[in-house]
Amino acid sequence: MKNIPIFIATLTVLILINWATPPPKDGAIFYGTLTTQQDNTFKVDEISIGKAKKTKQIPMYERPKKKGKIQKNGNKIMLIINPKTDLAITYIDLNEVSEINIPKPDEKWVYKKEKGYREIEYIEIVVISKNIRKTKNRYLIKRDTDVYCSGINEAGKEEKKVPLAAINRLIIDGYYSKQNDGEMPPVKKMKPEKRKKEKAQKKVPISKQAPE
Repeated sequence: MKNIPIFIATLTVLILINWATPPPKDGAIFYGTLTTQQDNTFKVDEISIGKAKKTKQIPMYERPKKKGKIQKNGNKIMLIINPKTDLAITYIDLNEVSEINIPKPDEKWVYKKEKGYREIEYIEIVVISKNIRKTKNRYLIKRDTDVYCSGINEAGKEEKKVPLAAINRLIIDGYYSKQNDGEMPPVKKMKPEKRKKEKAQKKVPISKQAPE
């Protein structure tokens, strides 16, 4: 019976720790190194992909291999099949990615439904996983997809929007939580307004306090 209060206290602490520490994938900010096709290299963070600025569930289409499914003409590869309906879609999370490469930036994979419809362009993307084997997979992704990030330098941060075709290599070095950015020194922690108000109330000078 004497150990019950200690057990309850320990259990409470464990619950609070688990509640206060979000899963790595939730609210994670990704950082790494970006090298362009012009051989310029940047340290970057706040990495996301596409107009929706996704870090999870990024859709990528399987790359066709069969000759009857494509027609190649120089740097232009015509898709005979519709990627949205005839190709498998893989949803990629950045926390599972070690590196992204664009091997052939000038090459265009093109699908056109029929005459009168506009062409939809895709680009080949190589995704290297973070597993021990560093599994390499090739996909297609819409060519007009951009990578959004912040370049880090001595002056601070600079917002960047980089077209996939302009990227040679994007290395994902890691991620840190919005709630705890100890893993990424260049990023300053933003304190919630509530905390500021609470601290301001606590730091009221003694001289201004009402007499008893």
